[in-house]
Amino acid sequence: MKLFKLENWKVEIAPEALTIVDFKELVKRDKSKTKEHAINELSFIFFFCDSRSDYLYIDDPTERMEAIKTDLNLPKKWKPDELVTKAMNTYLKLSVTIFSTALDDVRVAIRKITQNLREADYKNMDANEINKSTSSIKQVGPLLKEFKELEREVLAEIEEDSITSKDRTILDSGFKAFNDIETLKGIQDGN
Repeated sequence: MKLFKLENWKVEIAPEALTIVDFKELVKRDKSKTKEHAINELSFIFFFCDSRSDYLYIDDPTERMEAIKTDLNLPKKWKPDELVTKAMNTYLKLSVTIFSTALDDVRVAIRKITQNLREADYKNMDANEINKSTSSIKQVGPLLKEFKELEREVLAEIEEDSITSKDRTILDSGFKAFNDIETLKGIQDGN
């Protein structure tokens, strides 16, 4: 289900998304005429959870949350409360597919590979370790090219909205994003 989309650097919320109770509750509790806070919270959900988000390069959920909060101009002390967390889980259930989950997993793997290359101590490596590192370096280019192609396919799949909720399986649940939400719940609870 295509609930939100990014258009002209602004998160657009599909009218039907606002018929879903968890999203409607966020809008309902914002008593202002402009509903700016509700729009920012819904935008936060998109940027934190969606495979199309430019913030997914940040693996640490707390760091990602802080970056999104800053860019959305949410208050410094703002944290996802129970309503926002519930809406995030609903968003994931309705929008995550096996393809977007795989894309997120590949993104994390590439980040780990490049991080290992960045942290390698070439001064203290033996010839075998240098050969392994060189082999990894040679694989990064083709890997990034394949990732870009996978990303295009996943984004096209999301745009086509080809998977309906009745076609979903347990593999479509987006386990990583749910774990990130659990991390934020710990922050919410003061842990």
